[in-house]
Amino acid sequence: MDKKEIKLENIKASKFTVNFPLPNGHIIPYVWKEARSGRPSIVSVPEEVFEYILYETKTINRGYLRLVEEEASDEIKEEVKSQEIDENIFTREEIIEALSKVSILKKTITKETPREIIMEFVNMANEIKTDSDSVKTYLAELLDCKDNKEFLFPVQPTE
Repeated sequence: MDKKEIKLENIKASKFTVNFPLPNGHIIPYVWKEARSGRPSIVSVPEEVFEYILYETKTINRGYLRLVEEEASDEIKEEVKSQEIDENIFTREEIIEALSKVSILKKTITKETPREIIMEFVNMANEIKTDSDSVKTYLAELLDCKDNKEFLFPVQPTE
C-alpha cells in the first residue's frame, strides 16, 4: 500500500527545517533549501508529516512553506485554505527589489510587520552586501536598533 505524499515548497530566501517527532522520541528532519532565482525548493512529505505541519505548527500560516497546489487533492487544498495565512510572505527577489531603494522598502514593510519578517530583510541585506545607509537605517529603526546599527549590519573586512 502506497503512502500518500504531499509536496510542500519553500519560496523564501532562507533554508527551512521541520523536525517531525516520532512516538519513540526520535526526530526526522525535513529540510527545504532556500529558493534561488525564482525557483522554490520542493520536498515531498508523508501525509502524517503534512498534517503535523498544518495543525501543530505555524509553518504554513506564516508562509515558511506552502502547498504545491497543482499536485494536491481538493481535500488537501481545502484543509490549507481553512488556515489563516499571513500576508507577509516575500520571495528572495521581492526582498532584493525592496532593498534597492528605501522608498520601495517603506511601502513593503512597516513597524507593524512581524520582527521575524524584518529580520529576513536584514539577513538578505547582509547577504547581498547592501551599501545603502538609508535602507540600513530604516531596517534598524523598525527593530528599535537605530543607535546600534552595526550590530545588525557588521562591517565586512575588505580583502
